[in-house]
Amino acid sequence: MNIIDFALSHARVFVGVLVFLIVAGAVTYINIPKEAAPDVNIPIVYISLNQNGISPEDSERLLVKPIEDEVKTVEGIKEIRSTAYSGGGNVLLEFDAGFDADKAMEDIREKVDRAKGDLPSDADEPTVNEVNISTFPILLISLVGNLPDRTLQDLAVILQDEIETIPSVLEAKIGGKRNEQVDILINTTALEGYDIDLENLINTVRQNNMMVSAGGQDTGDGSFSIKVPGLYE
Repeated sequence: MNIIDFALSHARVFVGVLVFLIVAGAVTYINIPKEAAPDVNIPIVYISLNQNGISPEDSERLLVKPIEDEVKTVEGIKEIRSTAYSGGGNVLLEFDAGFDADKAMEDIREKVDRAKGDLPSDADEPTVNEVNISTFPILLISLVGNLPDRTLQDLAVILQDEIETIPSVLEAKIGGKRNEQVDILINTTALEGYDIDLENLINTVRQNNMMVSAGGQDTGDGSFSIKVPGLYE
């Protein structure tokens, strides 16, 4: 007796089994965890290097090369690619498929820590990052308009706060935000007239540009910290 004959002679059993499989498949599909951007293990680690004002040539010689010399001995590296640009550089490490990500990150951080002594004293702290597709942004929102930059930035902060209140949103970041600074123009002639030393003036400005902690206050219903704002904004 072949399968067709068995199905015809036991039609009810066959239909029951078929219905069961369809229902079980539908229930499994509905309940199984699904991700639009699954956590895929990509065998790439990159090191970011930054130093304000450094040229591409100096970045390659003073930032990128010391890091390359240290990390090239990490086990499992398939290829090293580096980029130097104005203000910094990065080193990208590609590993063989199936690499141990935790072990690789530990080894790389150890090598980077060892190379810090060869970097310029005013260089920023190197950062080691593993490429993880689940941390990539899934939605980009651009704010444009005939408005001052600061107004657009204030709107972006408001939008960021609103987006982060959505339960399914892990984090919202603002890109392209300009760092503001206060420029102080010194009249050297006036300094000489008032007999003020330039170094003392700089120290006075620096000492007054800070956030001062004034302790805490216990109200009985709760406690909160007190800060005296002294930053130039």
